[in-house]
Amino acid sequence: MKKVCSHFLLILAAIAAVSCESILDKEPLGQLDADTFFKSSSDAVQAINAAYEYLLFSSENNNFYWAFGTVASDNAIAGGDGSRPGIVEIDFLTQTPRTQEFNDFWKLSYSGITQCNTVIEKIPGIDMDESLKDRIVGEALFLRAYYYFGLTQVFGGVPLMTEVLAPEDLKIAQSPPADILRQVVEDCMAAADLLPVEYAPANIGRATRG
Repeated sequence: MKKVCSHFLLILAAIAAVSCESILDKEPLGQLDADTFFKSSSDAVQAINAAYEYLLFSSENNNFYWAFGTVASDNAIAGGDGSRPGIVEIDFLTQTPRTQEFNDFWKLSYSGITQCNTVIEKIPGIDMDESLKDRIVGEALFLRAYYYFGLTQVFGGVPLMTEVLAPEDLKIAQSPPADILRQVVEDCMAAADLLPVEYAPANIGRATRG
């Protein structure tokens, strides 16, 4: 009886080991891998839509351009209930490198740029309608230019990244504002050759050349 129990326990242990191994070997749920995600035109559209998301975060939710532009001038004051101390700092020109609005704007802008670089790199390899492919790449080029234009208006010289970089390659030097603006112009010119003048109602709001 003791031998039977021992064999039974060994079998259970073996099954448990195999089960645990199969569970641990699964890909993370809810996490997309850029190397395997881009398979279809639907994937391409989802990817470029994600690049637009950072515009929503940076302009509507956090009012960065209003804070950095109008509030920093004599044309407006921070006002409010003091719940956004960073905007008050900008109003009184006492902002520091730790002011939250600047950190958030930096992070959101570079998140948008990284998404654009991913789209520009991955979309050409998808087997899909060529006109849609061109349009999506054009949108990514325009959005990258937009994000960089905002960054250089706020910070001056910033790191210039026009391709997807590995984490160990992300520590790069700042580029002068003139170099950033040159890239902005190049991206806009390239985008103009790929974008339509207008869209059907379902796609209104996307970048155009019109």
